[in-house]
Amino acid sequence: MIYCSKIYVLATRGLRKNTYVMTEIKIAKELGKEIITVKPYGQKGIPNFIRINSTEFIGNDIRSIRESLK
Repeated sequence: MIYCSKIYVLATRGLRKNTYVMTEIKIAKELGKEIITVKPYGQKGIPNFIRINSTEFIGNDIRSIRESLK
């Protein structure tokens, strides 16, 4: 993670706050990384701990992902 500038989080409703995802988000924040949340098509809502820590939200379509990589 040290050599990247962004991390992507797939924000599914089944994620729990005490999972490895929260640990990765905390590390990314400490390293000053951009945290981009990818919201699956048709999903309603994003877990709070992901919403609070994200710098950007995108859909899971290829166009949105390509734009975020620029």
